[in-house]
Amino acid sequence: MKKLMRITAAAAAFLLTAGLLRPAEAAGSQQQATLDYPGIKITLNGKSIDPKNAGGASVEPFAIDGTTYLPVRAVADALDLDVAWQQDTQTVLLTGGSTADQGGYDLVEETLQRPCQLKNSLGELVLAGDISVYVELPASYREGNRSYPVCYVLDGSQISKEGDRFGLHKLYANNGADLPEIIFVGVTIPAGSYRSAVLAPPMTTTFFLEDQRRGDVDTKLHGTGDYYYGWIATELKPYIDKTYRTDPSADKTGILGFSSGGSGALTCAMLNSDAFSRVGCVYPAFWMWENWFYGVIGNSGYPYQYTTEDGDTRSYTASVKNISNLFFYIGGKDDNEGTWNEGWSNDACKNVYQMLREYGAGYDAASYIWWDQGTHGPFSSELMSLCLKTLYSDLLPEA
Repeated sequence: MKKLMRITAAAAAFLLTAGLLRPAEAAGSQQQATLDYPGIKITLNGKSIDPKNAGGASVEPFAIDGTTYLPVRAVADALDLDVAWQQDTQTVLLTGGSTADQGGYDLVEETLQRPCQLKNSLGELVLAGDISVYVELPASYREGNRSYPVCYVLDGSQISKEGDRFGLHKLYANNGADLPEIIFVGVTIPAGSYRSAVLAPPMTTTFFLEDQRRGDVDTKLHGTGDYYYGWIATELKPYIDKTYRTDPSADKTGILGFSSGGSGALTCAMLNSDAFSRVGCVYPAFWMWENWFYGVIGNSGYPYQYTTEDGDTRSYTASVKNISNLFFYIGGKDDNEGTWNEGWSNDACKNVYQMLREYGAGYDAASYIWWDQGTHGPFSSELMSLCLKTLYSDLLPEA
């Protein structure tokens, strides 16, 4: 069976994501081709492969002028590779492969429980309870006496071996030899805490995400991120530096996160510039608190004071000038399945990034990646690789 198909640039992007075109064929605005479907089958070591796209629907291989085209995603899955489509460079990204061939290794995980009792200026408890901490050590950690850079990760259970939503363990198992040897510290929040409040900057927000989606009456949210990030910088980090062989300097310490954790990573680094210098923001939720970020970045280094309606007064100084490495990843459809204002969300991310660069952040390395087909997640191992190679660009193994 033959079909005549006109391929536009937008369709080419979709077909590449599904694995139906090679980048060379996708170049240009339009091409016309006759697709031949002769019933092509795929086997790997004698085992049949049923090619499917990212949504799980079957995708049939085809031929054009005698050249056979196979779905990249199906072949990549069969070979245990990650596949992604990078819109700005029109590139299919494949990562992974044999651990032995790539020089990968397994991260060594240790799980800790650290107490957290934080009070506000009125003496009231803001956060209380144990915080789970996941420490992921490079394979060489047990072999010598060297010290290692550190990367803190918000929503820390997502980098655990059991969770691994960020694809960290798979990434290092497949490509560890190409990545920086660092200690990862995944930080959670106390059980029962409201994530958006814990990760939010110190300000009162007159809405919060769940209410906005439903159209309910606005609810006031008092952000307590200054307390939480202060705990990470002044209590957890010293404990980690004492317990493990870290390089404790801010110059070798980074922090990254996803969504509210992405904007939270920047908040943490700005409020604790003596502790962190490398910041990764993936699908960050700057739009929820954009005016706070504009004001703080624009007045970097100057003292602030914030008082809630309850009388809780907090003073802090935020700075961006110590941020040496900066990574932003934004999805063009980062609207959580159509429930957010995507223009508002993306504009806030772009504006925050531009302000950071104007005020000196990212002076060693900076990346702003915008994928027009990207939604609010997931944080894949391929994306983690891009992030780490920017944040620790000066610490990558020599080729």
